[in-house]
Amino acid sequence: MRFINPTLTDGSGKEYPALVPHAVISGCFPEWLKQRVLQKFPAERSTKHLWADRRIGELSREGGSDRWLDHWGIANYGGKQFLASEPYSLEDSEIQALQRFCRTLNLEYVIQAFSHHYPTRTFRIMIWPKDWNIPPNLLEDLSNYQTRSSGN
Repeated sequence: MRFINPTLTDGSGKEYPALVPHAVISGCFPEWLKQRVLQKFPAERSTKHLWADRRIGELSREGGSDRWLDHWGIANYGGKQFLASEPYSLEDSEIQALQRFCRTLNLEYVIQAFSHHYPTRTFRIMIWPKDWNIPPNLLEDLSNYQTRSSGN
């Protein structure tokens, strides 16, 4: 699917270029997340990174749903690798599962209206360690977005 110069229209009919974040590195967890899981569950280590990927999947499903983790991977913002997910929708139980995942691993998250997977149909969840102290405007920096064509 390809979107050429996606635009949004306000109530007066004026068009604005839609902000489309850069694509995620699909199907990859950031290294910091794997390390965090290995530190949190040290007794369960086996084949380290393979186990960490599996354990992250298990943690994302705790509470019965992992729909919040859809079209996921690594997103680069300001030189840092964030875990990004771009679901179509979320129900209350899925938001609770996301919150539980973040509490378990001491993470922060934000839900953005802009996504790359299918702009205007999906939204982006950005997740990072609480101890990063992300400046409030980092995720709003326009250099992290495209206003031209994007593909998926």
